[in-house]
Amino acid sequence: MKKIITAISILSLFSLILFAESLEFRYVEIVPGIYQCQNDRSQEGLNRGYLGECGDVSDQKFKAVKLSTRIDALTAIKAEFNNCDFSQSYINDSHFNEASVFRTSFRGGYLYNVDFTKANMESVSFTGALITSVRMDEAKLLLATFDSASITSVTFSQSDLTGANFMNSLITSVDFSSANLRAANFSNVNLGGGNNWKGATFNDATLLPFTEAQALRLGMIKAAR
Repeated sequence: MKKIITAISILSLFSLILFAESLEFRYVEIVPGIYQCQNDRSQEGLNRGYLGECGDVSDQKFKAVKLSTRIDALTAIKAEFNNCDFSQSYINDSHFNEASVFRTSFRGGYLYNVDFTKANMESVSFTGALITSVRMDEAKLLLATFDSASITSVTFSQSDLTGANFMNSLITSVDFSSANLRAANFSNVNLGGGNNWKGATFNDATLLPFTEAQALRLGMIKAAR
């Protein structure tokens, strides 16, 4: 049975604070530019059950948790986050593969080298976030909001972005190949170079950042509905 952690559990939050002060594994630079989670004996590992630096919360369940902090090397594979708030957080070198992330906010945060492959992220907010070197391949991102975000070197290959909002965002070196972009909103998007739209599906409800003729030349596919 998955453990449920809520924002109203004072004991859980108090324990989290105490745990942060006594972490066994820390995110350390072992050689210039290379980091690992190690303890003071240079052994690799993760802090099981800790939602933070070098934490491993795989398969755990969180509800209405609010954190605005720096998180390095978090492993949250197949974890569940429901109505959580990570606004203004810096999340680096972390894994949310196959996680369920519902109605959760990363507004104004910075996400670098984060893996959301095959995650279910319906109605998640990335409004105003800086998103760099992030993988969202085969993810479910229905009604997700990326408005006013800066999105660089991100992969959305084969993702479902139905109804997603990219309005006023900056998009550079982003891979939308074979993504579902039905009813997505790309109004007033600032397009940098290196984007891949090949095989992405759009329909009449999609607000493209270029003309339909340009979309077809880029290899996009128009759906009947």
